[in-house]
Amino acid sequence: ERDREVLGLIVESIDRFLEGKEADFARWDREARQPDDFVQSLRELGLFGLIIPEAHGGLELSNAAYARVLAQTSSHDSSVSLTIGAHSSIGMKGVLLFGNEEQKARYLPKLASAQLYTVFARTEGTEGKITAFIVEAGWKGVSHGPHEDKMGIRASSTTTVAFSDVVVPAANVLGEEGKGFKVAMAILNNGSTGLGGGAVGGMK
Repeated sequence: ERDREVLGLIVESIDRFLEGKEADFARWDREARQPDDFVQSLRELGLFGLIIPEAHGGLELSNAAYARVLAQTSSHDSSVSLTIGAHSSIGMKGVLLFGNEEQKARYLPKLASAQLYTVFARTEGTEGKITAFIVEAGWKGVSHGPHEDKMGIRASSTTTVAFSDVVVPAANVLGEEGKGFKVAMAILNNGSTGLGGGAVGGMK
């Protein structure tokens, strides 16, 4: 019931904000970037906090309601959905699913606007070979490559990320050491509902 009320307001505000921007979407796809002020507006609409718990400043939507929001944004432009979806379905989903209380308190309120990577790295240990980490984009030694050219969703940013002697504190291990594969699969499984919603909106 709560989801239905909140959804009505969100869908309405999405339409109000995105309608009439068709020429902009086409141009941004050609230029392969969304302007910073446009992305900031998505943040201000609450679209980066859709699945973050209310206690941490988000809207705490169910998976079904989240998929419905992405269906609405996709009815206007797929790159908008991807910007929201990559953030919610992949980017911060690890912190949401596997973060301890301290990590959630530190990062979730910021994740309505955060610069953050979930990184999977090879580690030596008896428990397994891969561990998940929370890595901040602003840390020394973290950089990214040029934007990838993706047909129809170019305006949404996809790049390689490079690490040069980056020191990650032990407090930033996500989940358990050596259990990174399980973390990755859980993130992907949980995020897939949003992708389905986006596809439905695009087809409509």
